[in-house]
Amino acid sequence: IGLMGGQKKYKQKLDTLFEKGYYNMANEPDILAPFLYNYLEGGIGETSVRTKKVLRNNFKNSIDGIPGDDDCGTMSAWALFTMMGFYPVSPAAAEYALFTPVFDEITIKLNKQFYLGTSFKIVKKGTVPENTVPAVKLAINGNTTASTFINHESITRGGNLEMEVKPR
Repeated sequence: IGLMGGQKKYKQKLDTLFEKGYYNMANEPDILAPFLYNYLEGGIGETSVRTKKVLRNNFKNSIDGIPGDDDCGTMSAWALFTMMGFYPVSPAAAEYALFTPVFDEITIKLNKQFYLGTSFKIVKKGTVPENTVPAVKLAINGNTTASTFINHESITRGGNLEMEVKPR
């Protein structure tokens, strides 16, 4: 962000990537781009709009329903994470970008043999019209958080992530 001249210029570059049609979901190095908005103040709403549009335009229930080559399930995993409202942006960091999920409620069952918790539940409260950038308020296990990321340990300990969604 600093190398691009700050948050405003960084956002302009990301917007250009999508609005000029340079983003290519079938090109795997591009797949993390929608989640880069999370690094901006208030960017969770932009991530939410971009991911929903990419899902709608690139994934469908047909023989050609996955864009590009689904190498080892990469595209399928992208769609699954995106529908759940969190995504591992960097393999070097044990954290996930947060944004609004497709579903109102998701429960991930955790194997007690490997994790401290038994389940991790994501609840979305509220809606906004399609293509509207939402304001998103997050709470992890009842504690409001300003972060637009969640660490892996918070998920594997189990608990709840609540996302209150409303128009900006």
